Parts: sequence; C-alpha cells; structure tokens
Amino acid sequence: MIISDSTALITLINIEEFDLLKFFTQKTVIPIEVYEEISVEEKDKRFLDAQIETRSLEVISYENKLLFNELNILLDKGESASIALALEKNLPLLIDEKKGRSVAQNMGIEIVGLIG
Repeated sequence: MIISDSTALITLINIEEFDLLKFFTQKTVIPIEVYEEISVEEKDKRFLDAQIETRSLEVISYENKLLFNELNILLDKGESASIALALEKNLPLLIDEKKGRSVAQNMGIEIVGLIG
C-alpha cells in the first residue's frame, strides 16, 4: 500500500498511463484533498474511482490533524494531507514536488517518486 500526492497521479492521467500505478503497489490511498485536486474533469474520476481508495483526514489522529494545519502553511493542501496520512499510516509516499519531498523525508517518511 502507498499514499500518493496529486502530481504523480495527474501526470499519469495526462499521459494516459494510469495503469502504471499498479507497478508501484496493488493499493493506492489518497486523502480527499488530493482527490478534489485531481478529479476536476469527469474523465479523470473514472481512473480514480476504479483504482484509488480515498480517505478523509477525519479518520486520522488529532495530532496529525494539527500537523496538517502546520504543513498547510508551507505546502499546498494536497501535499499536507498526503504527508499527514503517510505519517499516520506509516506508509511510503508517492510525491514528486521537491519541497514536499524534503519535508516528508525530514519527518522520516519513505519517499517514492514517479520516475524512481
């Protein structure tokens, strides 16, 4: 299982290679904030709904909700929620943005990039 930020998923949708996600993991989880960022067009929702599990931040701990609020000052909402969820679930994070990767790595989260 892996947590994902939006950029890698948007890239896969744009190049019509969303099935490559299966090479990373059998199950991908995203916070609802990421789903909202990438499901703008109806055609994008069909990929997401078929292969992605969406989680709300309401199901994570109070401490990680506070962390989300702190991260949201430095990063966008999707990155902040992905990092908080990866930390909560102790799962690797698929993220490509340099600043978000750096923050997550400093928190001890295992990072995976789309190319890597």
